Amino acid sequence: MRLTERLANMSVPKKEANLRNKLSRGKFIAASMLQFLSAIGCQQIYMSADV
Repeated sequence: MRLTERLANMSVPKKEANLRNKLSRGKFIAASMLQFLSAIGCQQIYMSADV
């Protein structure tokens, strides 16, 4: 299933061209990233403060 279809199933309609542009630029808000991760089935995120 495509990301656009998965997002639509979550009531987050996005056009494929818009998603492609956002992902290729690597510029999108954190809420979008969380929606993408949820759509692909990610249930946990581990973050490290080490930089």
